Amino acid sequence: MLMHLLIIGLLASGWSAAIVSAAEPAGASVSFRRDLAPVLRDQCLACHSAKKTEGGYRVDTFTMLLKPGDSGDMPVTGGKPDESELLRRLESDDESERMPYESDPLPADFVKLVRRWIAEGARYDGGDASAPIVTIVAPGTHPPPPETYARPLPVAAMAWIRQGDRWLLATGGYRELLLWDPEQAALVRRVRNLPSRIHSMAVDAKRNRLAVAGGEPGRLGEVRIVDTGSWEVLAVPWVRGDVVLSVAVDEVHGRWAAGASDGYVAVINGEDSMALWSAEVHKEWVKQVAWSPQGDRIATAGFDGQAIVVSAKDGKIEQVFAEHKQPVWGISFLPDGKQIVSADESARAFFWSVSDGKKQAEVRVGGGVFAFVAGDGGFFAGARSGRVVKLDGKTRKESGRWSGPKGRVVSLAWEPSKQWLAAGTDLGEIWVWRLKEKNQTWHWTHRVTAKPRPQP
Repeated sequence: MLMHLLIIGLLASGWSAAIVSAAEPAGASVSFRRDLAPVLRDQCLACHSAKKTEGGYRVDTFTMLLKPGDSGDMPVTGGKPDESELLRRLESDDESERMPYESDPLPADFVKLVRRWIAEGARYDGGDASAPIVTIVAPGTHPPPPETYARPLPVAAMAWIRQGDRWLLATGGYRELLLWDPEQAALVRRVRNLPSRIHSMAVDAKRNRLAVAGGEPGRLGEVRIVDTGSWEVLAVPWVRGDVVLSVAVDEVHGRWAAGASDGYVAVINGEDSMALWSAEVHKEWVKQVAWSPQGDRIATAGFDGQAIVVSAKDGKIEQVFAEHKQPVWGISFLPDGKQIVSADESARAFFWSVSDGKKQAEVRVGGGVFAFVAGDGGFFAGARSGRVVKLDGKTRKESGRWSGPKGRVVSLAWEPSKQWLAAGTDLGEIWVWRLKEKNQTWHWTHRVTAKPRPQP
């Protein structure tokens, strides 16, 4: 669990200055979507959601917000603020009753907005009343990253991106992407307006798009689509009440698949960046998702110790591989689409059949697997010992090993045309092995200490 907390990277954050919109016209009606939902998301969901329901009361959807908790008192009675239990709890001077419980009271201006909203009839302007609160809040602009980093940041996600005739390595910084020239070990660009912690990336080279998955634990998780030409955020197609941990691209149909820490998986259309479906597949984190070569199935790796195959059409579960007894961190299809390899925290990788879910081979990796990527006729697995091991897709045996990092390898990226293998660690190390050149390496620290170098 300690490792899980390290990777999720919970960072302290202050109150948003936008709790109450300063631009609200005098006398305008209170908007639930604009004025109330962001604060409910940020300050109430941690204790009042489907995952955790203090006092039997939930605010994760508008429908649930209107339902009484264990007290039986109506939370909201439209037009009657003094008969609304939610407002009484917010205004109470009794710390044992006031919400948020065991925390500072919400700002007086916000509580006044709640009173006004109820007095005006408690109108809902968020569309589907059963939709998660996090999905009705308009996508915000994330605060800027710090100018410099006081210490190296864990490298939880990375991806190779082609820019003209050269390749850049993208890594997840704090509220930003960092783009590196590996040959110079130099930072060349910072891309802002992204989640505070980035856990996964996937590149759609045909459309010049990059999907970024991340968020803040217990508050907000997102998939953001970035244009790799302008580096502008184009869309935020999937939002959760907790972190989105994984994303992958379907190169056949141009879709995205994503998995979140609440066990849900979604498919997003690449053309209009709209979520096609979302379904609960696991009971815990979905650490990695992978498309079949034909684009008809999605394999998922869960911290509930299961590897699962679902239909890409609707998310229905087709196969469950349950021999993992530890959290599953990595998963991928073999090129024939009929077999899958999945790897877990106990340093085991399993080859198994899609048709019946039966094990075909088991391989010891030599250290708990915390990163996994397909490439070069097999699969690369990052281990706790600072090593990367290659498993051959045909022989199902170890066929290569690379070392050098001191920390746990928690992210990997493979560039086939150059045969460059990149690895990132929890200690903030970046390593690139050049397999064509007798495994010569570049390596540097994942830290911002100065402005990026001008690009040629």
